[in-house]
Amino acid sequence: MTRSRTQGVLTWLVVGLVAPPLVVSLSMLRPQTASALSILKKATAQYVLVGPFIDSTDFITARAALPITQADVWVYKTDGTLPTTKNESSTAYTDARGMAYIKVDDTDTDTAGNMRLQVQLLEALPVWEPCVVLAPNPHDATVTGTATLPADITEVKGTALGAETDAPGDMAAALTKFLDVAVASQRFTSASYNQGADSNTVLAKFGFYGTSPYYVKASTDEFLGTALTETSGQIAGRFTNFFDQASAGYTVATALASFKATGFSTHSAADVVTALGTGSTLTALATATALATAQADLDNPAQYKATGFSTHSAAEVVTAFGTGATLTSLAPSATALSTGVWTGTKAGYLDAAISGVTAPSAAAVADAVWDELLAGHAGVGSTGAALSAAGAAGDPWSTVLGGYGAGTAGYIFYSYLNASSAAIKAKTDLISADTVTVASPVAASGEVTVFRGDDYADADGRALTFTVTDYSGPSLVGATTTMALISKANYERGLQTAALSVACTVTGTTTLTVKAELTAAQTAGLASNPSLIYTYYYQVRSTTAAPASRKITLAQDKLIVRPRIAE
Repeated sequence: MTRSRTQGVLTWLVVGLVAPPLVVSLSMLRPQTASALSILKKATAQYVLVGPFIDSTDFITARAALPITQADVWVYKTDGTLPTTKNESSTAYTDARGMAYIKVDDTDTDTAGNMRLQVQLLEALPVWEPCVVLAPNPHDATVTGTATLPADITEVKGTALGAETDAPGDMAAALTKFLDVAVASQRFTSASYNQGADSNTVLAKFGFYGTSPYYVKASTDEFLGTALTETSGQIAGRFTNFFDQASAGYTVATALASFKATGFSTHSAADVVTALGTGSTLTALATATALATAQADLDNPAQYKATGFSTHSAAEVVTAFGTGATLTSLAPSATALSTGVWTGTKAGYLDAAISGVTAPSAAAVADAVWDELLAGHAGVGSTGAALSAAGAAGDPWSTVLGGYGAGTAGYIFYSYLNASSAAIKAKTDLISADTVTVASPVAASGEVTVFRGDDYADADGRALTFTVTDYSGPSLVGATTTMALISKANYERGLQTAALSVACTVTGTTTLTVKAELTAAQTAGLASNPSLIYTYYYQVRSTTAAPASRKITLAQDKLIVRPRIAE
């Protein structure tokens, strides 16, 4: 063996042990780490480019279409707490070059400072991605350029604003003298700000330097676009009229008239008094006479009469029924009812009614009896019930065979026929007509077999379908149900990281039908075994809707991934 050191990496070259010679670098076994920091924005959902993911068997091939689930990504934060899997739940997939955009959310990025993502998959070498989380303002200033960094005078000069005794030329001293109105005379001269001739020229533009008095000059060009004029309708002219007390004929009324808003009333207070009447007030306008008139209108019942109702008065109703009439007086008395007797006249009425009726013949009565339906005469012990039983006994083919009691001929015949027909059917089912039977991916035992790179869509009738009978747990309406896969090796080592997790649909109450769909990309990312030895365990589990949030495992068994033959 020959050992060499190249660029600081210890490399062992094994020569002659295998053909062709195999070169294995210890650096290949290290986690793959990005060459630059990923700068993230604090408390914000965003994507992080992670990779490349290199095959864990040949250390060369970039793995494509590998699923990276929430449980595969671990987050290390700068606060010193133990790492946790990322809070964001989406699944990422590697591209043809082994790179993947992994999404993190505001919980994953809630701590400013250094952060690191670790991704460890069964099929690829571990990958680390170093990140730094910045507060929103520094991030936007340095990354997107949409913000500015805060600047403090201390950061510019090195110290806070000082007194007027600071050395000439310091920005802090200049600002202090420029802004401190407590300075004697409160004016800006070359002696007070101590900045030299160039600065004097600049300050003179603002009226801070030159001949006394020192005014701050402002041009109305910034307001109107032209100098002050008295042109009607312009703001410059209005300000001129309002403030120029030296103008001829200036009065406060003239100034206020300049600012009168268009559309307002031009009437004076005297005009209003004249219109309402001398001495008019709101109280005077609400006179007692007007209120009395309104009260009279309210007291007139005629205005409340509904259209279509009777116009008769109460007195007219009493007259129609008679004075003192009530509903009680209009009814017959108890004596009148009790003294009613049966009379010959009344009997005559009954005789006349009966004499007009013709009695049915004996044949008609017989026909009516025999045409009567038995269903209306099925009481226990009745003739109708006996006739119904006799009629059923007369047709043995209408009797359900399974209804005979043990030991009867019907029971023995049914038991023999039922067992024999089942055995015969089992034999005839073995008869083949040169056909290929396509089995369900889910066997009766619960074992699942899928082909790597195949789609298992419910629309194609190929969804992984599980049937749970005699279910008596809590309601699964609104529950979240998933099918999770874990490699056989990880499961038997006691690890809990899922290799794949997909959503399921559940229908039924006591007999449940659970369906899971897999895409070609998802099955292509699963490790296959040509020997048909299972490589994964699966679990179908549900979490019921809030507030109960019960966790229930509905099914678990083995899953075999068969390799796909190249086209």
